[in-house]
Amino acid sequence: MAVTLIACTSAHAASSDACVLLTPAQVSAVLGAPVNDGEALSPTHREYCSFNEAGKAGGGGRNAHISIIDEKTFTLGKTPISGVEKTPESGLGDEAYWSKAHGMVYVLSVKKGSSYIRVQSRTNKDAFAKANTPALDEQDRAVDRKLALEILKKL
Repeated sequence: MAVTLIACTSAHAASSDACVLLTPAQVSAVLGAPVNDGEALSPTHREYCSFNEAGKAGGGGRNAHISIIDEKTFTLGKTPISGVEKTPESGLGDEAYWSKAHGMVYVLSVKKGSSYIRVQSRTNKDAFAKANTPALDEQDRAVDRKLALEILKKL
């Protein structure tokens, strides 16, 4: 499983600790699997948080990743790139969009006021599948939307 890491700044309206934006119980309820406590990329890079399915070593299970990003990263993410699907999403924050590179999962980027987040989940129980089906892609997107809505309540 590949995870895209995003360079972020710590100047955010809500927090620079992505792991406080959701609880493991919230993620578990939406993802449909028990997850471990959120884990920051490192002690100095807390703007990125992973929630991984409990009992699944090495990220081999279902998961959700939350990133706090800055305005520049949000704006750059909308830039058209060959081979990367970009589509707007309505009803989330002030502005939201999806991006998806071939063979990867969808990533949801959301702006609310001066806060910017990214949400990416993997709901496929087969961690070694080469790609999701359209039905699994839509399931991932539904989870991303629900997690984003939970986060937006705190921003």
